[in-house]
Amino acid sequence: MVFVFHYAFSGQAVYGDGIDYWAYLPSVYFDRDVDFENEYKHIYSPENNNSFNPQKAPAVQKTSISSLGKTVNPHPPGAAVVWFPAFVFADIISFLFNLPRNGFADAYQILSGLWTVVIVIFGLAINQRLAYKFTKNKKISILAALSIFIATPLLFYGAYDVLNSHFASFTLVSLFWYLLIFKKFDVKNALLIGAVIGLATLVRIQEVLLFIPLILYLLWGNRIYLRNISASIFVFIILITPLLLVWQSIYGRPIPEVYFLTPENRFKFGSLIHPLTGLFSRTPLLLISLFGVKKFIRKDKKIFWLLFIYFILQYLVITYHGGWDAAAYGGRMYISTLPLFTILFAFTLKIIKDKWNYRIAIVVVFLFAMINIVSIMSFVLFEKEVNSGKKRGLEEQTQEKLDLILKQRVNLDSK
Repeated sequence: MVFVFHYAFSGQAVYGDGIDYWAYLPSVYFDRDVDFENEYKHIYSPENNNSFNPQKAPAVQKTSISSLGKTVNPHPPGAAVVWFPAFVFADIISFLFNLPRNGFADAYQILSGLWTVVIVIFGLAINQRLAYKFTKNKKISILAALSIFIATPLLFYGAYDVLNSHFASFTLVSLFWYLLIFKKFDVKNALLIGAVIGLATLVRIQEVLLFIPLILYLLWGNRIYLRNISASIFVFIILITPLLLVWQSIYGRPIPEVYFLTPENRFKFGSLIHPLTGLFSRTPLLLISLFGVKKFIRKDKKIFWLLFIYFILQYLVITYHGGWDAAAYGGRMYISTLPLFTILFAFTLKIIKDKWNYRIAIVVVFLFAMINIVSIMSFVLFEKEVNSGKKRGLEEQTQEKLDLILKQRVNLDSK
């Protein structure tokens, strides 16, 4: 409902970094290449998106041209891979009902957005299973999963700004932990885990870090399963190689310079406590969830430390690389670590329930949800830096529509 309402008001869902992720879809599906010049010349507006002959800008927008003369797309295609079934379905619908078949029209964006919401719900279901695995309380595990959605940045990126990459990181990493914790590490599961890590890495390169908790998990059990871990690595390499070849053709190197570390951002805690983009400062529920650490360790020390190590690895990469302080909502770069906080908050809710009652736990969730919703509204209305570079809030098209509605209202009142 949030996505549909936002789309109805703004008229489009692809903007910001979403333009980079989306570019893969029309380029591969319609042009059958990875030359992104056409996609970055597209003028994003509701009218032009739904034109049978969309206008093109005279030069590429938002991005740049590499030293090899190729149009740069710095982001990997993992999100586009996840959207692809919905994109193809939208093209079939467009063909059957004689709608614009250009890869940018409403049918493509709306169906891909709804598919994104389905993927997020799947990820939440996995998190509920993870929470139940350790708390053995169904009500608490459901409430914890719901809390992680409505009281964290996942609400923004899983319901409002859905045509981005964060939804896929959340669900794929959650699936990794599910396969690791619930399934035996046989050859079949090893292949699945390799595929999940590969696809997650295609969404965000730093998810290659998932191999570290995987190897530690096996070493902790005193068995490395060399054949099985080789199977995981083999599938991973198959999935990631095409991207490295694409980047080689664009940049002349398999990994763009944007993914290399920037020393000036090292060893700072801004990504955790910055007032606008800090993980804990913007999402206090995650800080409160730390009350569940002691109970989680008592329940399963091994899984806790694996999840915690993965969080620390993410923190180091995010801090070294920077980018956490961009004009985006909350600790978005930590979204793939939410399974840890789902379980921790489930234990925190269990503490509250045991000390008081379940209704108090619901009240706590409601309060944090309200804090998050107000925080999102503040970001959207007042803080967000839109494409023009002005911190006036909302996307350009939405702002223009809002201004028009207000002017019409003023004219009616004056009459």
